[in-house]
Amino acid sequence: MPDGAPVVEVVGVTRFFNKCIAIDNVSFQVHQGEIFGLLGEDGAGKSTLLKLLAGLLAPSTGVIRLFGTNIWDAAGDFKEAISIVPQKANPFLEMSGWQNVMILGEMNDGAASGLESRVRALLLQFKLWEWRHLSARTYSDSMRRRLMIAMALVNEPRILFLDDPGLGLDANDRHMIHTAVRSLPEREITTVYSTSNDEEASSLCHRVACMSEGRITDIGLPEPV
Repeated sequence: MPDGAPVVEVVGVTRFFNKCIAIDNVSFQVHQGEIFGLLGEDGAGKSTLLKLLAGLLAPSTGVIRLFGTNIWDAAGDFKEAISIVPQKANPFLEMSGWQNVMILGEMNDGAASGLESRVRALLLQFKLWEWRHLSARTYSDSMRRRLMIAMALVNEPRILFLDDPGLGLDANDRHMIHTAVRSLPEREITTVYSTSNDEEASSLCHRVACMSEGRITDIGLPEPV
């Protein structure tokens, strides 16, 4: 596991929806450069927890700190530092692949130097370059998911949240995504990766938190593949 101070700290976080508990008193830390897995079946609470970590939902109780600061004390300050890729791919369907990645770069980086080069590199990495001028509406589900990851990476976030990006994809597409994820620590990107696949968690993650019914039941090194 990579060394370093924790960049994600979750302390006693609970989230209610009406009277139902979606996340139940969860606590853990994620360290700089770590690929941290959330492993559990559908309905375990993984997607809700990722939305809480990314500041898309507020906890009912408890505290979430990124880089030592409560995200709800300074939520706007984290806008450019984090990216989340939801399980359901939702790019801008009327825009081309190139436009989708560019607009995310322009929204957060403006006219930052090297943006077009980063967009080109990402579209090549995720094998979308040949279709860069086509509307995302014409893309397959796999292509849309790869496009979403490219969009999330264009601004070189410090933390990336991935919600089961390999779900339902064939072996070649999963391999492409896994290769990209394994390279993230070298780019100083900390990753929280949710999955329902034991083998995927074991092969990708430095540590794994097992989730069931909104609770973390165990945290530790992944089981050998």
